[in-house]
Amino acid sequence: MGGRQRSGDGSPQAAWDERERVAGLRDHPRPGCRPPGTPPVLLPLVRAARRSTLSRFHPFHSHAVLRFATAPVHLPGERRILPVWIGVLPRGSYEVAALATGERRYEVLLETADPVAAVAGAERALSAF
Repeated sequence: MGGRQRSGDGSPQAAWDERERVAGLRDHPRPGCRPPGTPPVLLPLVRAARRSTLSRFHPFHSHAVLRFATAPVHLPGERRILPVWIGVLPRGSYEVAALATGERRYEVLLETADPVAAVAGAERALSAF
């Protein structure tokens, strides 16, 4: 979803602006994507995350997953990818997953149809960060 982000001034604000732009494009029905009449799911998620404490991080997309980093993703030596993500499921709901303690796999913590609840779940998972 959206690939590597290099627009703006490198600030979290510019990254969120770009994520909102891309989410709006992704939510627009077009052949081979979402069926016509399906409500938007990515843009509400991005907007909910932007209104939360997650707004201090740099957002980026990987397929149908919203992820977060401590700096722009195109500066690999200067950023840390956070151990939580929010995925958009095919049926239009969201899942929050976090890196399992001491392991190299993610475990699903929450599944919900509410983007605000998904963001709150991600905030809880990152509360120690």
